[in-house]
Amino acid sequence: MSVLNDFESMRLYRKRAAHFERIADGCSFAQDQYRYRLVADHYTALADTVQRIDKARVTQRLESLRAMRKKISQRGLPRASFLLSKPHLVADESSHNHHQR
Repeated sequence: MSVLNDFESMRLYRKRAAHFERIADGCSFAQDQYRYRLVADHYTALADTVQRIDKARVTQRLESLRAMRKKISQRGLPRASFLLSKPHLVADESSHNHHQR
């Protein structure tokens, strides 16, 4: 899933959760309120899960970039020179991330 799709999913799930909370607020029977709040809780859980997955993916990507930066600095090459001399690394990284989504 792309970052934009993740944010759209989170927004949609939270919007649906709020909708079911409003319905529950309007119910006069406790049993009906419980059912609608349960549905709202499930949508909230979905949104939270998508958010956690997104954060984990971003963290993994940052760690990968830090490792690449460390490897570059250990070789003693200026960053731009290294990337220009190894264009396949840049292409591999971008295509690898594209396929992960």
